[in-house]
Amino acid sequence: MKLGIFGDSYAIGHSQSIDFHWYNLLAERLGAEVETHGMGATSTFYTYSKFLENHTKYDRNIVLITHFARYTETLYFESTGVGPQWFSAINAVDHTLANFKLTPSEKLQLEYLRGWFIMSDDMFMKTAQDLIVGKILEIRPDTVIIPSFHEAYSLLPERRAQLGIDVTGNCWTFMQTQHSALGIIDASRVEEKMSTIACHFTPEVSLAFTEAVYNKFKYNTPIVCPKQIKHDHTLDYYYEIKS
Repeated sequence: MKLGIFGDSYAIGHSQSIDFHWYNLLAERLGAEVETHGMGATSTFYTYSKFLENHTKYDRNIVLITHFARYTETLYFESTGVGPQWFSAINAVDHTLANFKLTPSEKLQLEYLRGWFIMSDDMFMKTAQDLIVGKILEIRPDTVIIPSFHEAYSLLPERRAQLGIDVTGNCWTFMQTQHSALGIIDASRVEEKMSTIACHFTPEVSLAFTEAVYNKFKYNTPIVCPKQIKHDHTLDYYYEIKS
């Protein structure tokens, strides 16, 4: 079996942690080959475009649906010296404005983009996202849909009910359970280590998430996040702690 993965940063991990990417663990459990088309901080439309280009290569597909408000614009500013940048939310615009010495024209482009994020209508974005999810299921009814974020930022209630998605059946809840287990109160105070975190998950959470997705595949049971996930190490094993 060939398995295709589509989505945001929960669908793509670092090469240093390849052994416990959840989709690699899942492929091993299923005896499948796997390829991922994930990209960090991307929008549902980007995921949809990759799905349309590639879904026929695979026997089954998993699509992670990101925050409804994400609108990904790719810009290249010579002033930053960091190559193409993906802007999917207003905080990415603010970060670039605050940390790089940009030309007036570059600043203007970012201000236009800021205007889009400010003026964007939530109901329009939610409806557009739901139409995309509906089209994915029309094209490939056996696609497994997994929300990246909790219910307020993900699928419309009617779509969640149709798909039987549990309130905890999203990547965000698994990550929050991970933070709770490690005593993380302010996520901005820690930075993931590429060798011990994959797709935002520790090895222990990757195993728990893999098990939940495997059961979805095999028995069509809803993905449910455990209330607690025991970790074998302390916080500083998985994260760099910022001073």
